[in-house]
Amino acid sequence: MAIADSFDVHEWEHIDGLASCFILPYSAFSPVAPLNEGYSLSQNFITDENVCLRLKEIMDLMYRYKEEKSVLDGLTRALVVLIYKHLPVDKRKSNKLRSLLHEILTYIEKNFTSHLTLESVAKHFGYSKYYFSRLFNQLLGCHFEHYVNIVRMQNALYLIKEKEKNLLEAALDSGFSSLSTFYRTFKICYNCGVKTYLKQQRGVSDYFLTSL
Repeated sequence: MAIADSFDVHEWEHIDGLASCFILPYSAFSPVAPLNEGYSLSQNFITDENVCLRLKEIMDLMYRYKEEKSVLDGLTRALVVLIYKHLPVDKRKSNKLRSLLHEILTYIEKNFTSHLTLESVAKHFGYSKYYFSRLFNQLLGCHFEHYVNIVRMQNALYLIKEKEKNLLEAALDSGFSSLSTFYRTFKICYNCGVKTYLKQQRGVSDYFLTSL
């Protein structure tokens, strides 16, 4: 089972065969562990076969009872407890750069719907925009503007698919200045058009596809 901390750069690519992807907020772990401990993962995999089989059993049950909230809540807690118990955690406190990265990404997450610029965020953290740009590239391996656009794009897709908002509403509510900017950025980030992308996603209704 592969695990990625939300403040680590990562991607997930579907391959042949069945796979499950769960996104758990830090708040889900609060009943079993204090948040913001400052620990980091020593590796990104749980390799114990028996533990992985138990995790798979729980996830299969979560799919089966996804419409029954009380059952799903209990299964989610069981999943979280089991993951936390077997997380390969490095008990050494994270270094200053990791803590800084945590602060920067948290700030972006809270403010991406506003007019974020490299200069304004650099000033917020007390750096020149040139130094901050180099630092951001060093920590995440991508440009600041690209990262912010990815965060905005993910939020826009969430609003379209889960909140049933149209493209214009989703784009503006996610921090894009216009629908044309959203289309242009989407093409750069995903190398395809919005309609093509959504057609590939499960659970997207014909209503949204025909309304693009």
